[in-house]
Amino acid sequence: MRKSIDELYKSNYSVQSLSVLRQYWKKTNTFSCFSQPKKQELFLYLDGCDAVYERADGTKLFAQSGNLVYTATGSEYKVKFINFKGAHSSTVGISFYLFDEENRPISLDQDLIVFNTNEEIASAFEKAVIYADSSTKNIRARFKAILYQILSELGENRRFFALQSEHGYSIISRAIQYIDTNIESNLSIAELAEMCKISEVYLRTLFQKFTGKSPSRYRMDLRLKKAKKYLLYGDIPVNEIGELLGFSSVAYFIKSFKEKYECSPLEYRKKNKT
Repeated sequence: MRKSIDELYKSNYSVQSLSVLRQYWKKTNTFSCFSQPKKQELFLYLDGCDAVYERADGTKLFAQSGNLVYTATGSEYKVKFINFKGAHSSTVGISFYLFDEENRPISLDQDLIVFNTNEEIASAFEKAVIYADSSTKNIRARFKAILYQILSELGENRRFFALQSEHGYSIISRAIQYIDTNIESNLSIAELAEMCKISEVYLRTLFQKFTGKSPSRYRMDLRLKKAKKYLLYGDIPVNEIGELLGFSSVAYFIKSFKEKYECSPLEYRKKNKT
């Protein structure tokens, strides 16, 4: 049975047989399941790399770092991972089965879908990896909770995700991609607008429509999300993290982090670093 993300969001469903795997593709950057259709549903989060998917009919889909790629049970494709942003560039995959109220298997309405994401979805994948690498009790129940959260976020934000193919999104896609891959840059709103060949007012309007944020807020949220990763997975001093991410001063970095997460960077590191 096939359902759109909107139909799934409005229905009762269950998830089963979850597994989580982080993979690094820098050395072996291709994967193919032609003639070996996928046996489970899969959500793949791109963390620091882009990907080009090709279906059996030759049609291609591009996904960039921060996107979420869905592949359905029975799908066949090949993928090449490109544009690695660093030594730790990877993908995080959650494999699963979906069932309706009568225990019939469900897939989404397309074999291959590229979703944009938000901070909640990115954080959910981070948690999944932490749980997979630990001896956490009730890990299967925790994985289920994470997957329900991801599906719920996709359902609640379905309008934004569906709008990506509209003309307005393509107008600002260059600016969005630039910010995504150069979060330390302090390129002005005027310079971003010039990049897209539109006015500053129109750039702000389209950013609000498609991301729900201003360009400045969009960049700030990306920086703070990246800061959390530095705090969790490394020992870089707080002042250096601020510099790496383009903050004008350590004080401004700490102030921005506190406003977003209600604790200082050091407090966050102490509470969450494993």
